[in-house]
Amino acid sequence: MEKISAKYQALHIIEHLLPVTEGKEIDRLQTLPALVSDFNQKVRTEFVPRDIQSLFQNRLDGKGLQWPLQCLNESFGSLLGGTLGHIFAPVDAGKTSLVCQVASHFSRQLAGEERLLYYCNEEIGERIQQRLYQTTLGLSEQGILQHMETGRGQELEMTYLKNGGSQIDVYHNPESSIEELFSLVEGGYYRVIIVDIADHVSFRGDKKEDRTSSRLEALYRYYRELPSITKKRYGREVDIITVGQADAASAGKKFLYKTNTAESKVGKPGALDWEIGMGETYAPEERDFRFLNITKNKLRPKGFECHPVTFNREKGRFKDA
Repeated sequence: MEKISAKYQALHIIEHLLPVTEGKEIDRLQTLPALVSDFNQKVRTEFVPRDIQSLFQNRLDGKGLQWPLQCLNESFGSLLGGTLGHIFAPVDAGKTSLVCQVASHFSRQLAGEERLLYYCNEEIGERIQQRLYQTTLGLSEQGILQHMETGRGQELEMTYLKNGGSQIDVYHNPESSIEELFSLVEGGYYRVIIVDIADHVSFRGDKKEDRTSSRLEALYRYYRELPSITKKRYGREVDIITVGQADAASAGKKFLYKTNTAESKVGKPGALDWEIGMGETYAPEERDFRFLNITKNKLRPKGFECHPVTFNREKGRFKDA
Protein backbone atom coordinates (compact mmCIF):
# COMPACT_ATOMS: atom_id res chain seq x y z
CA MET A 1 0.00 0.00 0.00
CA GLU A 2 2.87 2.37 0.76
CA LYS A 3 4.20 1.70 -2.74
CA ILE A 4 0.85 2.73 -4.23
CA SER A 5 0.87 5.97 -2.24
CA ALA A 6 4.48 6.67 -3.19
CA LYS A 7 3.74 6.03 -6.85
CA TYR A 8 0.75 8.38 -6.79
CA GLN A 9 2.70 11.19 -5.10
CA ALA A 10 5.64 10.81 -7.49
CA LEU A 11 3.30 11.05 -10.48
CA HIS A 12 1.74 14.13 -8.91
CA ILE A 13 5.16 15.80 -8.74
CA ILE A 14 5.94 14.87 -12.35
CA GLU A 15 2.62 16.27 -13.56
CA HIS A 16 3.24 19.45 -11.57
CA LEU A 17 6.53 20.00 -13.42
CA LEU A 18 5.35 19.12 -16.94
CA PRO A 19 4.74 22.78 -17.93
CA VAL A 20 8.38 23.53 -17.02
CA THR A 21 9.59 20.98 -19.62
CA GLU A 22 7.66 22.98 -22.23
CA GLY A 23 9.27 26.25 -21.18
CA LYS A 24 6.18 27.44 -19.30
CA GLU A 25 5.55 28.40 -15.67
CA ILE A 26 9.24 28.26 -14.71
CA ASP A 27 8.39 29.46 -11.20
CA ARG A 28 7.00 26.00 -10.47
CA LEU A 29 10.61 24.90 -9.85
CA GLN A 30 10.58 26.98 -6.68
CA THR A 31 7.77 24.83 -5.26
CA LEU A 32 9.67 21.57 -5.83
CA PRO A 33 11.28 21.40 -2.34
CA ALA A 34 7.85 21.79 -0.71
CA LEU A 35 6.37 19.08 -2.94
CA VAL A 36 9.22 16.67 -2.12
CA SER A 37 8.85 17.42 1.58
CA ASP A 38 5.14 16.74 1.37
CA PHE A 39 5.86 13.52 -0.51
CA ASN A 40 8.29 12.31 2.18
CA GLN A 41 5.74 13.11 4.87
CA LYS A 42 2.96 11.16 3.18
CA VAL A 43 4.88 7.95 2.45
CA ARG A 44 6.26 7.72 5.97
CA THR A 45 5.36 4.45 7.66
CA GLU A 46 3.53 4.94 10.93
CA PHE A 47 3.68 2.51 13.82
CA VAL A 48 0.34 1.44 15.27
CA PRO A 49 -0.12 2.11 19.02
CA ARG A 50 -0.37 -0.98 21.22
CA ASP A 51 -1.98 0.50 24.33
CA ILE A 52 -5.45 -0.86 25.04
CA GLN A 53 -6.95 2.56 25.82
CA SER A 54 -6.35 4.04 22.38
CA LEU A 55 -7.40 0.84 20.63
CA PHE A 56 -10.77 0.32 22.33
CA GLN A 57 -11.80 3.63 23.93
CA ASN A 58 -13.81 4.82 20.92
CA ARG A 59 -15.90 1.68 21.07
CA LEU A 60 -16.44 2.09 24.81
CA ASP A 61 -17.46 5.73 24.33
CA GLY A 62 -19.97 4.74 21.66
CA LYS A 63 -18.18 6.92 19.13
CA GLY A 64 -18.48 6.33 15.43
CA LEU A 65 -21.20 6.78 12.83
CA GLN A 66 -24.52 5.09 13.55
CA TRP A 67 -26.56 3.57 10.71
CA PRO A 68 -30.11 4.75 9.92
CA LEU A 69 -31.39 1.18 10.39
CA GLN A 70 -31.10 -0.65 13.69
CA CYS A 71 -30.53 -3.97 11.93
CA LEU A 72 -27.31 -2.59 10.41
CA ASN A 73 -26.19 -1.15 13.76
CA GLU A 74 -26.61 -4.63 15.23
CA SER A 75 -24.76 -6.30 12.36
CA PHE A 76 -21.83 -3.89 11.93
CA GLY A 77 -21.79 -1.57 14.93
CA SER A 78 -20.79 2.05 14.38
CA LEU A 79 -18.19 2.97 11.76
CA LEU A 80 -15.02 4.21 13.45
CA GLY A 81 -12.96 4.90 10.32
CA GLY A 82 -10.73 2.91 8.03
CA THR A 83 -13.39 0.54 6.66
CA LEU A 84 -14.22 -0.36 3.07
CA GLY A 85 -17.76 -1.60 2.41
CA HIS A 86 -19.89 -2.37 -0.62
CA ILE A 87 -23.62 -2.12 -1.35
CA PHE A 88 -25.00 -3.87 -4.42
CA ALA A 89 -28.48 -4.58 -5.77
CA PRO A 90 -30.34 -5.33 -9.01
CA VAL A 91 -31.25 -2.41 -11.26
CA ASP A 92 -34.13 -0.25 -9.94
CA ALA A 93 -34.36 -2.07 -6.60
CA GLY A 94 -33.77 1.11 -4.58
CA LYS A 95 -30.01 0.96 -4.19
CA THR A 96 -29.43 4.69 -4.69
CA SER A 97 -32.23 5.52 -2.25
CA LEU A 98 -30.60 3.34 0.41
CA VAL A 99 -27.19 4.93 -0.15
CA CYS A 100 -28.68 8.44 0.00
CA GLN A 101 -30.46 7.62 3.27
CA VAL A 102 -27.17 6.35 4.73
CA ALA A 103 -25.39 9.51 3.52
CA SER A 104 -28.06 11.78 4.99
CA HIS A 105 -28.01 9.99 8.35
CA PHE A 106 -24.21 9.99 8.56
CA SER A 107 -23.99 13.68 7.64
CA ARG A 108 -26.05 14.67 10.69
CA GLN A 109 -23.42 13.06 12.92
CA LEU A 110 -20.39 14.83 11.46
CA ALA A 111 -18.50 17.15 13.76
CA GLY A 112 -16.69 20.40 13.08
CA GLU A 113 -15.23 20.57 9.57
CA GLU A 114 -15.95 16.91 8.75
CA ARG A 115 -17.71 16.34 5.43
CA LEU A 116 -19.13 13.54 3.32
CA LEU A 117 -18.19 13.13 -0.36
CA TYR A 118 -20.67 11.48 -2.74
CA TYR A 119 -18.60 10.73 -5.84
CA CYS A 120 -20.81 9.52 -8.69
CA ASN A 121 -20.23 8.71 -12.34
CA GLU A 122 -23.44 7.10 -13.59
CA GLU A 123 -26.64 8.73 -12.34
CA ILE A 124 -26.93 12.49 -12.95
CA GLY A 125 -25.55 14.42 -9.99
CA GLU A 126 -28.64 16.64 -9.73
CA ARG A 127 -30.78 13.51 -9.32
CA ILE A 128 -28.59 12.34 -6.44
CA GLN A 129 -28.99 15.74 -4.81
CA GLN A 130 -32.77 15.55 -5.26
CA ARG A 131 -32.88 12.16 -3.57
CA LEU A 132 -30.83 13.49 -0.68
CA TYR A 133 -33.44 16.22 -0.25
CA GLN A 134 -36.26 13.66 -0.31
CA THR A 135 -34.79 11.28 2.25
CA THR A 136 -33.61 14.09 4.55
CA LEU A 137 -36.93 15.94 4.50
CA GLY A 138 -39.10 12.81 4.39
CA LEU A 139 -40.99 14.18 1.38
CA SER A 140 -41.82 12.78 -2.03
CA GLU A 141 -40.79 14.70 -5.14
CA GLN A 142 -44.39 15.85 -5.51
CA GLY A 143 -44.44 16.99 -1.90
CA ILE A 144 -41.35 19.14 -2.44
CA LEU A 145 -42.86 20.65 -5.59
CA GLN A 146 -46.06 21.51 -3.72
CA HIS A 147 -44.06 23.30 -1.02
CA MET A 148 -42.18 25.25 -3.68
CA GLU A 149 -45.40 26.26 -5.43
CA THR A 150 -46.60 27.83 -2.17
CA GLY A 151 -43.37 29.78 -1.74
CA ARG A 152 -41.78 27.49 0.87
CA GLY A 153 -38.85 26.30 -1.22
CA GLN A 154 -36.31 28.40 0.69
CA GLU A 155 -37.66 27.08 3.96
CA LEU A 156 -37.15 23.48 2.77
CA GLU A 157 -33.61 24.28 1.63
CA MET A 158 -32.72 25.72 5.04
CA THR A 159 -34.19 22.66 6.78
CA TYR A 160 -32.16 20.37 4.52
CA LEU A 161 -28.93 22.28 5.14
CA LYS A 162 -29.48 22.35 8.91
CA ASN A 163 -30.06 18.58 8.96
CA GLY A 164 -26.72 17.59 7.47
CA GLY A 165 -27.20 18.66 3.87
CA SER A 166 -24.56 21.38 4.19
CA GLN A 167 -22.00 18.67 5.06
CA ILE A 168 -22.51 16.67 1.86
CA ASP A 169 -20.56 17.34 -1.34
CA VAL A 170 -22.03 15.65 -4.45
CA TYR A 171 -19.49 15.42 -7.27
CA HIS A 172 -20.51 13.99 -10.66
CA ASN A 173 -18.17 13.05 -13.51
CA PRO A 174 -18.92 10.29 -16.06
CA GLU A 175 -15.16 10.09 -16.72
CA SER A 176 -14.30 9.45 -13.06
CA SER A 177 -10.79 8.37 -12.13
CA ILE A 178 -8.83 7.36 -9.04
CA GLU A 179 -6.48 10.28 -9.63
CA GLU A 180 -9.39 12.73 -9.55
CA LEU A 181 -10.86 11.08 -6.45
CA PHE A 182 -7.52 11.24 -4.62
CA SER A 183 -7.23 14.92 -5.54
CA LEU A 184 -10.72 15.67 -4.17
CA VAL A 185 -9.97 13.80 -0.94
CA GLU A 186 -6.76 15.72 -0.37
CA GLY A 187 -8.61 19.00 -0.83
CA GLY A 188 -11.37 18.35 1.71
CA TYR A 189 -11.81 17.13 5.29
CA TYR A 190 -13.82 14.02 4.47
CA ARG A 191 -15.07 11.56 7.09
CA VAL A 192 -17.04 9.38 4.65
CA ILE A 193 -16.60 8.77 0.91
CA ILE A 194 -19.28 7.13 -1.24
CA VAL A 195 -18.26 5.97 -4.73
CA ASP A 196 -21.16 5.23 -7.09
CA ILE A 197 -20.61 3.22 -9.37
CA ALA A 198 -17.23 2.14 -7.96
CA ASP A 199 -16.34 -0.44 -10.61
CA HIS A 200 -16.51 2.19 -13.37
CA VAL A 201 -13.76 4.40 -11.93
CA SER A 202 -10.61 4.32 -14.06
CA PHE A 203 -6.95 4.46 -13.05
CA ARG A 204 -3.57 4.78 -14.78
CA GLY A 205 -2.82 1.78 -16.94
CA ASP A 206 -6.47 0.73 -16.77
CA LYS A 207 -8.23 -0.91 -19.68
CA LYS A 208 -11.71 0.18 -18.70
CA GLU A 209 -13.41 -2.26 -21.05
CA ASP A 210 -11.72 -5.14 -19.21
CA ARG A 211 -14.02 -6.16 -16.31
CA THR A 212 -11.84 -8.98 -15.02
CA SER A 213 -11.30 -9.85 -11.37
CA SER A 214 -7.65 -8.76 -11.62
CA ARG A 215 -8.66 -5.26 -12.80
CA LEU A 216 -11.17 -4.80 -9.97
CA GLU A 217 -8.73 -6.23 -7.44
CA ALA A 218 -6.23 -3.53 -8.45
CA LEU A 219 -8.94 -0.84 -8.34
CA TYR A 220 -10.13 -1.80 -4.86
CA ARG A 221 -6.56 -1.76 -3.61
CA TYR A 222 -6.60 1.93 -4.47
CA TYR A 223 -9.78 2.37 -2.44
CA ARG A 224 -8.10 0.65 0.50
CA GLU A 225 -5.33 3.23 0.34
CA LEU A 226 -7.71 6.15 0.93
CA PRO A 227 -7.89 5.80 4.77
CA SER A 228 -4.10 6.06 5.11
CA ILE A 229 -4.07 9.13 2.86
CA THR A 230 -6.75 10.89 4.91
CA LYS A 231 -5.03 9.98 8.16
CA LYS A 232 -1.78 11.55 6.98
CA ARG A 233 -3.61 14.52 5.49
CA TYR A 234 -5.90 15.43 8.37
CA GLY A 235 -5.42 12.86 11.12
CA ARG A 236 -8.54 10.74 10.58
CA GLU A 237 -9.14 7.55 8.63
CA VAL A 238 -12.08 7.81 6.27
CA ASP A 239 -14.84 5.20 5.87
CA ILE A 240 -15.50 4.26 2.24
CA ILE A 241 -18.73 2.89 0.80
CA THR A 242 -18.59 1.61 -2.77
CA VAL A 243 -21.78 1.03 -4.74
CA GLY A 244 -22.34 -1.46 -7.54
CA GLN A 245 -24.74 -3.63 -9.50
CA ALA A 246 -25.86 -7.18 -8.82
CA ASP A 247 -25.66 -9.75 -11.60
CA ALA A 248 -28.58 -10.54 -13.90
CA ALA A 249 -29.41 -13.71 -11.95
CA SER A 250 -30.26 -11.60 -8.86
CA ALA A 251 -33.46 -10.09 -10.28
CA GLY A 252 -36.51 -11.03 -8.22
CA LYS A 253 -34.49 -12.83 -5.54
CA LYS A 254 -34.79 -12.27 -1.80
CA PHE A 255 -31.44 -13.81 -0.88
CA LEU A 256 -28.24 -12.49 -2.48
CA TYR A 257 -24.74 -13.80 -1.87
CA LYS A 258 -21.13 -12.81 -2.63
CA THR A 259 -21.39 -14.58 -5.96
CA ASN A 260 -24.21 -12.25 -7.00
CA THR A 261 -21.99 -9.17 -7.36
CA ALA A 262 -21.64 -8.09 -10.97
CA GLU A 263 -18.39 -8.60 -12.88
CA SER A 264 -16.11 -9.82 -10.06
CA LYS A 265 -16.66 -12.83 -7.81
CA VAL A 266 -13.16 -12.97 -6.34
CA GLY A 267 -10.95 -9.86 -6.63
CA LYS A 268 -13.39 -7.27 -5.32
CA PRO A 269 -14.95 -9.15 -2.34
CA GLY A 270 -11.51 -9.98 -0.96
CA ALA A 271 -10.74 -6.28 -0.35
CA LEU A 272 -13.94 -5.53 1.58
CA ASP A 273 -14.64 -5.31 5.32
CA TRP A 274 -18.40 -5.61 4.86
CA GLU A 275 -20.90 -6.09 2.08
CA ILE A 276 -24.66 -5.69 1.69
CA GLY A 277 -26.62 -7.28 -1.14
CA MET A 278 -30.15 -5.86 -1.36
CA GLY A 279 -32.73 -8.30 -2.71
CA GLU A 280 -36.37 -7.92 -3.70
CA THR A 281 -39.12 -10.26 -4.82
CA TYR A 282 -41.90 -9.70 -7.33
CA ALA A 283 -44.56 -11.07 -4.98
CA PRO A 284 -47.40 -8.50 -4.61
CA GLU A 285 -47.44 -8.87 -0.82
CA GLU A 286 -43.71 -8.01 -0.67
CA ARG A 287 -43.62 -5.11 -3.14
CA ASP A 288 -42.81 -2.64 -0.32
CA PHE A 289 -40.15 -4.87 1.23
CA ARG A 290 -36.44 -5.19 0.56
CA PHE A 291 -34.02 -7.70 2.04
CA LEU A 292 -30.58 -6.60 3.21
CA ASN A 293 -28.29 -9.60 2.96
CA ILE A 294 -25.04 -9.31 4.91
CA THR A 295 -22.76 -11.25 2.59
CA LYS A 296 -19.51 -10.28 4.32
CA ASN A 297 -18.81 -8.92 7.80
CA LYS A 298 -15.32 -8.54 9.24
CA LEU A 299 -16.51 -5.90 11.73
CA ARG A 300 -18.73 -8.25 13.76
CA PRO A 301 -18.45 -11.70 12.15
CA LYS A 302 -21.78 -13.52 12.49
CA GLY A 303 -22.11 -15.43 9.25
CA PHE A 304 -24.80 -14.75 6.68
CA GLU A 305 -27.71 -12.54 7.80
CA CYS A 306 -30.84 -11.33 6.01
CA HIS A 307 -32.73 -8.30 7.35
CA PRO A 308 -36.22 -7.50 5.97
CA VAL A 309 -36.88 -3.75 5.72
CA THR A 310 -39.75 -1.68 4.34
CA PHE A 311 -39.15 0.73 1.47
CA ASN A 312 -41.08 3.91 0.76
CA ARG A 313 -40.01 4.57 -2.81
CA GLU A 314 -41.63 8.02 -3.06
CA LYS A 315 -39.74 9.40 -0.06
CA GLY A 316 -36.63 7.26 -0.59
CA ARG A 317 -36.72 5.92 2.97
CA PHE A 318 -36.18 2.49 4.48
CA LYS A 319 -37.36 1.32 7.92
CA ASP A 320 -36.69 -1.77 10.03
CA ALA A 321 -39.49 -4.26 9.45
